[in-house]
Amino acid sequence: MRQELHRQARIERVGRGVVYVASIAEYVVGILLATSFIQQILPAHLTALVGLLVLTAALVRRQFHPEETTCQASRSRTRIIAALRDGEDHLAELNCAVAQAREYLALARKISQDLTLIQAAAIEPISRWRIVNAEQAP
Repeated sequence: MRQELHRQARIERVGRGVVYVASIAEYVVGILLATSFIQQILPAHLTALVGLLVLTAALVRRQFHPEETTCQASRSRTRIIAALRDGEDHLAELNCAVAQAREYLALARKISQDLTLIQAAAIEPISRWRIVNAEQAP
């Protein structure tokens, strides 16, 4: 389960990197190509190469949807962490003495629930952003 947690974290990191690189390539390089001054200064083959870079970045974003992959990895990671916490709470329940178990377990479960809510709330703005942008798309 910990291996899956690390795998989802890696997917999330790579996804965020791809989104940033693709955004920079699309917008900044696209703006550079749109200006006639830059097109006149650069040799034709270099301008074409930069244009291919913009096209590649746009195709990667549209074909592979790195934003969605990143959000899905975040959701999966949150579920895995919640399951790990729940398992740890159950193990603690087995290891505690009966008299001490009620107070300790109530506290441990409360902490686990609060941490899960905090992580879920951190992911929510990303999901809302995707919904708003999807509605505004033509």
